[in-house]
Amino acid sequence: MITWFFINALGFVGTPAGLLDGWIAYAKLAEKRNLRPRLSLAALALAVFSVVLLGAYLFIPVAPTTALRSRWVLRFGIYAAIAGGAISFSARPRLIPPALAANVGSIMLWFGLTQP
Repeated sequence: MITWFFINALGFVGTPAGLLDGWIAYAKLAEKRNLRPRLSLAALALAVFSVVLLGAYLFIPVAPTTALRSRWVLRFGIYAAIAGGAISFSARPRLIPPALAANVGSIMLWFGLTQP
């Protein structure tokens, strides 16, 4: 019980804080045409995509016959956040911590809000 509290707390704090700090830092970048800023953008975008997909997964009703589709959406959302976390290690050094925090937070949200 206490473990799920910490997982959800990490998700609800890490994701918005990482995304806010990451997007502000990305907006302040002077050069955005090189590879590393584009990887930073991809890492932040995958975190946002994962959270949006989680919202759709939780709030759109699913018929019992589409359980297989539901599992694929669950896997795709988690894998998107994992890919964003992996990409964030190649990003700009200033953007590695916020992008990683946002992606780890979204993984924790997936596990905390979808597990029974």
